[in-house]
Amino acid sequence: MRIYSTMLSLIFLASYSFAQIEENKPFGLSQCIKTAHQENPELLSYRETLIAYQHKEKSLLKDMLPDVSLSWSGKEVYENTDAYLAKASINQTVFNGKRDYTNWKIAQLQTRHAALEMIRQYQSVTCRVKKAWYNLLKTQELLDETIQSLERLRQHASNAKHFFKEGWIWRTDVLEAQVEVARGEQAKIVAENNFARAKATLNILMHRDVNAPLIVNDKLTWQPHNWTYEHARTESMKSRPDLIQAQIDLEKSQAALIVEQAGYYPIVSANASWAKSDQYLDLHTGSENLSAQLSASWTIWEWGKTNASVAAAKATTRKNMLMIQKIEDQLMLEIQESWLSVQEADKKVKVLKQALTQGEENFRVNIIRYRERLGTAKDVLDAQDLLTSTRKDYISALAEYLSALANLDFAIGNKKYDIYQ
Repeated sequence: MRIYSTMLSLIFLASYSFAQIEENKPFGLSQCIKTAHQENPELLSYRETLIAYQHKEKSLLKDMLPDVSLSWSGKEVYENTDAYLAKASINQTVFNGKRDYTNWKIAQLQTRHAALEMIRQYQSVTCRVKKAWYNLLKTQELLDETIQSLERLRQHASNAKHFFKEGWIWRTDVLEAQVEVARGEQAKIVAENNFARAKATLNILMHRDVNAPLIVNDKLTWQPHNWTYEHARTESMKSRPDLIQAQIDLEKSQAALIVEQAGYYPIVSANASWAKSDQYLDLHTGSENLSAQLSASWTIWEWGKTNASVAAAKATTRKNMLMIQKIEDQLMLEIQESWLSVQEADKKVKVLKQALTQGEENFRVNIIRYRERLGTAKDVLDAQDLLTSTRKDYISALAEYLSALANLDFAIGNKKYDIYQ
């Protein structure tokens, strides 16, 4: 239970309202996650669901306590008889086959189930915000690279015009350079729109206006991870809230079986009452009556209804046992897929990093050869395209790797208490 109480404490602390981030200040990943945890309507709805179950649990606890009732009645009569009656009574169920107690225990399990569901949703939003953040950084860096590529193309077009005036190249080289500049301007428009879409996605996750300013001064950087495959598998079996929820569902079905079996037993209840009646409204001369009663009722035949209910509860218990096995299998598959995605993305980043270095050197050499009239304009444009595409591939691979890490943490159900890291 410590994991639940610690995690829930952090979550409720995160739900307190605090000053909004000033629009002229840059956002960070940690701040985005905090804001999403506080403002995301989906998360707030799960929090309200948990509160509802907590109150239901308290309500069912009261079912095991005695009921106290007061009553008063009066009527106009024309005879010398008692016309007014005041009564107080206490009723307590002594035994009903543990039905009330078991219903309360089921409510406790349901509260834990709702708490775990809320934790899983917080993990889900954390993962989604991380991926949206990495996508935002990716589109920002791709936009920067597109702008730089456009500047290189414009510089090349300017050089081509100069070389054409000097009679060193054909006019077709100038036209080709101008066409590439036009293509670069179109690519810039696409990159700007992609960046705007990424900002909108992150704003919506934080329940901000879709066009709210979002200043980012961060860059994509490679991050190591400390997971091994076996460690990830072991940790997921302990941490995944949905697996723990399935175990709680099994406990609930076992408790529901006890509730259904309560129909086999008698119901015993106790009652104590005090009553005073009088012919006058103030009841000062009337008679008092104290009574206590112990009663029992036992349904001995109901055409097999209880037997059928018990059989249904047993079937539900067996189903929940099978569901645990299914979730464990699915969990292992998710871990493997997430782990392979991380390994694949990591290798792709390393390969593209080497390719980027080679692409930068290739572009530099072709620029020198072109200026020395040892190479053609097409060689420069090809080197430029190769450099731009390689750099964009590297940026995308880096974002893919970081998103894969976020997916792996979500698949494990990482129970780090610092949920904002």
